Amino acid sequence: MSQRSRDGSLHHIFTIQRTMTFHDLLHHECGTGWQRWSLWCVCIMALTVLGVIQTVTEANFALASAALLPVLTIAWFCEREAQRSRRHRHSMAVIFLDLDHFKQLNDTQGHGTGDLALQETAKVLLSHLRSIDCVARLGRDEFAILLPAVGWDVALQTAFQVAAVLRTRLARFPPVTASLGQAWFSEADRPFPAMLRAAEELLYQAKKTGSDTVRSQRFDT
Repeated sequence: MSQRSRDGSLHHIFTIQRTMTFHDLLHHECGTGWQRWSLWCVCIMALTVLGVIQTVTEANFALASAALLPVLTIAWFCEREAQRSRRHRHSMAVIFLDLDHFKQLNDTQGHGTGDLALQETAKVLLSHLRSIDCVARLGRDEFAILLPAVGWDVALQTAFQVAAVLRTRLARFPPVTASLGQAWFSEADRPFPAMLRAAEELLYQAKKTGSDTVRSQRFDT
């Protein structure tokens, strides 16, 4: 199916019908964010061979409840940017974001409301990040954010700004809030899954202290 945007350009939107979703596979077979990321990368390579990777648009990603292919494409882009930063020895920040109490929202208000909360989260992320930053949805309510070539102060400010905006925008989906773990690296000198794992550990620390929390740490070379 094709859809024409406001500027007249034509974008392709794909619908994939399947009995067992990748989301099901991820949550039954892989428990951690970096393991899910590894599975995404395997899927990306397979899709690339088939020649079905397409450019992702903001409109595609906003369809957070069904956009499997756009999420895979963004994940591929994040991995490519991580490789670029390693090659040029740039600094990098990785944020692992999780929606608190998301299951409770689905159980009490229905999955349709949960999908709206996911879409709102995606819109906030896309509108408050730089053009060189990228976002990938890892699981039902988990997002990875990659900020290449960014200083510690800007990375920290970005994490708290995103958290503050989400606090306001998610207020209409009680009891959902967002917690973030951010790992900043003075040089992107390690594989992306390792950097994502560091951010995920910081997220776990944040959630231990309560919901709607940001935990950050810098890793200097």
